[in-house]
Amino acid sequence: RPLYRGHYQPHLPADLGFYDLRVPEVRQQQADMARMYGINGFCYYHYWFNGHQLMERPLEEVLSSGNPDFPFMLCWANENWTRAWDGGSRHILIAQNYSEEDDRAHIRYLLDNVFSDSRYIRVDGKPVFLIYRSMLFPNMKETIRVGRQEACSKGVELYLCRVEFAYNINRHLFNTCKKKKIDYSEYVDYICKTPFPDYKMYPGVTPMWDNTSRRKQKMFILDKSTPEKYGEWLCSVMNKFVPYSKDENFIFVNAWNEWAEGNHLE
Repeated sequence: RPLYRGHYQPHLPADLGFYDLRVPEVRQQQADMARMYGINGFCYYHYWFNGHQLMERPLEEVLSSGNPDFPFMLCWANENWTRAWDGGSRHILIAQNYSEEDDRAHIRYLLDNVFSDSRYIRVDGKPVFLIYRSMLFPNMKETIRVGRQEACSKGVELYLCRVEFAYNINRHLFNTCKKKKIDYSEYVDYICKTPFPDYKMYPGVTPMWDNTSRRKQKMFILDKSTPEKYGEWLCSVMNKFVPYSKDENFIFVNAWNEWAEGNHLE
């Protein structure tokens, strides 16, 4: 429900209606629509808790069926699974526990079941694997070492990236002004003027954001987004971004269909 005058809620689907990603025809429709409008691949969230997975069925069926024939990669959403669905430490349903044993089991699972798929996105033959929040690891360097060691034993080299959400890049800006609602147009103007960092970074753009449907008190809203302003942001990124190589040319859209966050290009 709208929380204030002019609040864009509810977010209701258009062409595909309300759908179930366990249905193969729906997954094919998703890929067809994405391809039609210039999206080159999907990045699926991957949930792994010491061998226990969540919401894994769509990807498992993509892997087992070979359909849709559409490139993909994984991003490990390595947070606690919480009742508040915020990755925090309160009301934990499933904790994210790290160990060398689990690091080995995890990468072995990915090597055997996911990275070997011909549709998996690669850079120079290396499967691309994203980590959502690397700072949560007790020893990220050791996790990387273990992962590379296991991959090397199977003749595979990994291409690892850390994820950074677009609005998190300037989180201090929001904390300073202490707002829960930021004008999308103003933010795009700000971010378009911000130069890229001097390290290798794949830029991201965000169509919109509004998680009030699940977070009533500590919500965050990028307010009054428009397709035109989103296009301005995307064009700015395209003009500034210089691919690092033929394969290293990623621009991420957050997100395709994250409806619960009010964040959907679809």
